[in-house]
Amino acid sequence: MSMAPLPHAHRSRSTVRLLPWAIPLALAAPALGDFTGLVSEITSQDRDINGRDTSTVRLYAHMDHAVDELYAVYGSTPSAGPSYLLFTTSDPLGFYQHAAGGDTADAILPALFPTFPDLRYDTFVGCGGDSADTSLPLMNVGIDWVPWNNGGDLSTDNGAWIVIPPDAPQTNPDALGRVFLGQFTVTTGETLSGVLNIQYERGQDDTDQQVTNITFNITVEGDLGTVFCFGDGDGGICPCGNVNDGTYFDGQAGCANGANLGGAAMRGSGSESIVEGTAILESSGLEPGQPGLYFQGDNALGGGDGVPFGDGLRCIGGGVVRLEVAYATSTGYSRTSVNIAAEGGVSAGETKVYQLWYRNPAASPCGSGFNLTNGFSVTWTP
Repeated sequence: MSMAPLPHAHRSRSTVRLLPWAIPLALAAPALGDFTGLVSEITSQDRDINGRDTSTVRLYAHMDHAVDELYAVYGSTPSAGPSYLLFTTSDPLGFYQHAAGGDTADAILPALFPTFPDLRYDTFVGCGGDSADTSLPLMNVGIDWVPWNNGGDLSTDNGAWIVIPPDAPQTNPDALGRVFLGQFTVTTGETLSGVLNIQYERGQDDTDQQVTNITFNITVEGDLGTVFCFGDGDGGICPCGNVNDGTYFDGQAGCANGANLGGAAMRGSGSESIVEGTAILESSGLEPGQPGLYFQGDNALGGGDGVPFGDGLRCIGGGVVRLEVAYATSTGYSRTSVNIAAEGGVSAGETKVYQLWYRNPAASPCGSGFNLTNGFSVTWTP
């Protein structure tokens, strides 16, 4: 028995105000608005839960237009076209499940967090909202939750969870282009892997789209690299007093720009291993549609505080290597697509520093028309 494409009635367009910035992960794509990849974010690292060293990862779909609406995650019989759905882990202890938690985001009650602190790290899935405070009730059909509730896999070949109504604001991507799909807590260093299918309405032409056989394999451990050199007023001096307002990563971003008073932030994901070649640099808080240059250097400038340059701070220098030009999506996000280690010619044991130099012609605070993110350092391994 296979699951047919989900019906999606015509409906009026929702108006969504973009929220303050967070952190994203997927690259610019077709102009009409489309799914561009999965995004993972480590939200807790090395937390002791009942004597178990755990880390928590959140999984998102990245959409490239603010009015896209992702309203269903599902599994189906592979022979029918789409694939089954599976979330599994290499952890012999299975996924962490809290007794006061739930299967889906609408069952997670933040009001209980003060009483049950570890409830924040429960394992659950969703579609947009990440708790009962931000998610409407999710309709789920055809899913056996018993193995999931006992720390095992979540799988179905004829089931789904669906947002009702499908045009609820939670189905739109956040300011970083992300739609929440789930939170997963396992023993630090173990993996989350699986496959899923999604259905969404493409925002600019109101057509229903399906993306199938989306696979993922994530090692749940610390993020790549270390951030430094912020435009928060505590170190380097932003060129025209355009200190970021601290709303983005607690100020651990560049100087304020014309698109974001919190500045633009660079972070990384993947492995420091040269052989694996999975490291990615990603930036958010950029001016949509504008290009930026990802570049590598040998050392930090200004003692790690940077030096004034354009509307921002140049944080890195020495042996500069141009890695890649990337354009920001409509949500102000960009990322690298090249093999950073190979492109930069790095060797095991070396520490290299990275930054994004981006255009910001609209409302440029200091009038230069360009700015930079914070700095980012990576110590490479074999």
